Amino acid sequence: MQFIIDKSQINSCESKIIHFYCIKNNIKCFYKERSDFVENAIPIGTVDFVQNFYGKNFIPNYYPEFLNRFIGRKIWNFSEIPIEECFIKPADKYKRFEGKISSKLVGKERAGPYWCSEIVNFQKEWRVYAADGEVIASYYYLGEEEEILPPKINIRFPKSFCGAIDFGLLDSKVELIESHHPFACGWYGGFSEGKKYIDWIIAGHNFLLAQINK
Repeated sequence: MQFIIDKSQINSCESKIIHFYCIKNNIKCFYKERSDFVENAIPIGTVDFVQNFYGKNFIPNYYPEFLNRFIGRKIWNFSEIPIEECFIKPADKYKRFEGKISSKLVGKERAGPYWCSEIVNFQKEWRVYAADGEVIASYYYLGEEEEILPPKINIRFPKSFCGAIDFGLLDSKVELIESHHPFACGWYGGFSEGKKYIDWIIAGHNFLLAQINK
């Protein structure tokens, strides 16, 4: 096992965690500008960097079926810019553009397909890191109580699931914000809990390889 890190992300918390782990465990770690595939390597970096490494565009599944009970707002898929104003993000590719209000789309952003949702205001937001059907860690990233551990959510994750799930507090109810494949996700646990991030990244790499080889 070795790691290939996006050179543009050299100062990120995630890169520093990986670098320290590699030094401590005598594992090879390379910083590269290009993400060419290397046998037995795990890529760390931006969405484009990681997807180029695997040679696959992972289609977002923001709202997996097993989390439907945490969706209270209106969400729909659309091929054109909707008439009604809504929050909108690309359905065909991660980060083709940042999610935004539909009236603010410009240039190539105006080409679908999209995921659309009602505009809401989450009071608090936190991320759950899960792998092989188990929760590895959970941390706040937005809200007045960021230093307090987020609430435990009673979810039976499928054994086949691996990813990052963002939840938010909306009118005293926990609601799904979105789910993300296990790559190019910020780590909110900080450096001190980096081993959990490593475990999640390694599990995520194995998950992605299994998806590619199906």
